[in-house]
Amino acid sequence: MEQKADIEQLLAQYHDASYGWAMACCQRNVEEAKEILQITYLKVLEGKATPPPPSQFKPWLFRVIRNTAVDLQRKRSVRVKLRVQFSRIQQEEAPRSGQAGKEQQAKLATAMKKLSKRQMELLHLVFYQGQTLAEAANILGLSVGATRSHYARAKEKLRLLLQTSGSSK
Repeated sequence: MEQKADIEQLLAQYHDASYGWAMACCQRNVEEAKEILQITYLKVLEGKATPPPPSQFKPWLFRVIRNTAVDLQRKRSVRVKLRVQFSRIQQEEAPRSGQAGKEQQAKLATAMKKLSKRQMELLHLVFYQGQTLAEAANILGLSVGATRSHYARAKEKLRLLLQTSGSSK
């Protein structure tokens, strides 16, 4: 296994090429390319992606960058779909009587209170504050991997809680 200093040296050596590849992977979006590279470098430096021998490092690094870009784009598209769905629900409920909207809000508030504090904070940051999982991880002082796990568990638990509260009518 490579020493951390050797890996850092290889990352520095291929940084310009990596940045160009990240730009190509995200349709020339500078901010997204920077985020992709940051996530990729963290994966490599934290040992979440194990580097091959130096002779195979560049193609391997490019594959990790591409996979990171695909993952990020997929997560963003899911988040956009969820936001659109959430705004549709809010728009549909707005014309309803005030009582029905209040009941729905009460159910959501009750369900949110049953989540752990961390899950509740994470969902709030992502859905109400528009933070990415990486940004939320930074705010909460968690790793991105742990944040992803908490996020998935929180959404599933909230979904189940809302389903059970809806069926108990």
